Amino acid sequence: MALTDQAVLDYITTRPGANRSAIRRDLAPGASPPTIWRALKRLADAGQIEAVGKGRATAYRPAGAAAVRAHLSIPHNQRRPIFYNKAFTDRYIPGKSFYLCTDDLARLHAVGKPVPPAPAETYARRILERLLIDLSWASSRMEGNTYNILETERLIRLGAEAEGKDRKEAVMILNHKAAIEHLVENLDTIEVGRRDLLDLHALLADGLLVDPAMAGRLRLFPV
Repeated sequence: MALTDQAVLDYITTRPGANRSAIRRDLAPGASPPTIWRALKRLADAGQIEAVGKGRATAYRPAGAAAVRAHLSIPHNQRRPIFYNKAFTDRYIPGKSFYLCTDDLARLHAVGKPVPPAPAETYARRILERLLIDLSWASSRMEGNTYNILETERLIRLGAEAEGKDRKEAVMILNHKAAIEHLVENLDTIEVGRRDLLDLHALLADGLLVDPAMAGRLRLFPV
């Protein structure tokens, strides 16, 4: 079996302080020393482990999230006690010094910068599938549709109509799906205007009117 970085990381997580010889002996006796070294280097470069010591005495232990997971995997009554460091707080001068070092401050500042908001259409596409199901179901239900949310999901995802339901109920839901997709695909140009409203009406009313020609048109008779 090929030696994987995850296997090396798992080994070090359960045996912090292991050296290359121990890793090779227990994980991959047939692997060459350079293979072990390259796996360790990749993990170290990724910030998942850190080296302690030099030369043949070099040992490895978890770092970052791996170190936290390793610590939390130890029963609380077996963890090494960490005592209050009064000198750490005493060194802090409000308004003049910082608890964190310069490198940590710079890193937190970088990761804490707000991400520029994505265009509306990008966000809409990201949540489109859930939106299609929830909005199609809720809108159809307001019009008396008897499909439940699970039946609506099966219809939209699999095209499976619910047994014992009127065909028009499935058509109504699928029309809502088509109208929502039309909105998302044209978010950059769509407006609350006559043409777009009639287009949406045509999508929503398709196959549901007594006179199919009235879909997407202003009605000529009282409703």
